[in-house]
Amino acid sequence: MPDTGTLDRTTVAATSLAGRSVPLVFEDARWAQITYEVSRQAAMERLPGEVTRPIPCYARLITIKGVVEGAPSSLAAWTVGGRFRMMPRNILSAAVASGSFADGFLTNGLTLGEVDLRRDGAHIQATVALDGVNLVTCMLRWDPWLCIANEGGGTVLTEITVTPAATAAFLSKGANMVAEAALPRSHPWRQLANLLTISACYAEGRITLGIPQVVQECS
Repeated sequence: MPDTGTLDRTTVAATSLAGRSVPLVFEDARWAQITYEVSRQAAMERLPGEVTRPIPCYARLITIKGVVEGAPSSLAAWTVGGRFRMMPRNILSAAVASGSFADGFLTNGLTLGEVDLRRDGAHIQATVALDGVNLVTCMLRWDPWLCIANEGGGTVLTEITVTPAATAAFLSKGANMVAEAALPRSHPWRQLANLLTISACYAEGRITLGIPQVVQECS
């Protein structure tokens, strides 16, 4: 039998849809996304019963900075991976926005806060904070290569530094996401701790969030 989520939807503080007729578009945008493994219990507690878990359980954090309707805007969305009607989906667990532009669009877990995303050459770092207190920091990094070589009649390990040229898009499997140690262990942003990074990417351009569509009525 499929392993279904245990989230009780009636306990989730949710707002109404805003009836938007146009997508949410970030112009002149930069965004970074990290996908990483999480504990089974933490994932299941955030998936509703209509959603089954993948193997392994994973979460995604995406941070976006850009311009929405002429105003500088930033957003961080934390999702848990699952399958709905057999198709892979990201289930929103929490979100932080710099303003009200996402109200009625992201309808659960949305709070006002600060999202910072910076790139210095190939070094990329994103930080999410509430009331000036950091929740998590996400870093994309590129790990050196290890090779095996013959040297002096024996084998040795050699290390080769990998430095990608700065372009408009990056991929990294060496990224990491760290929750602030000062947060209590019960804090939802710490419960979904990074057990193992799966993948990470950074890009620049335009990013669009489509108009919310109801796919199933709540029972």
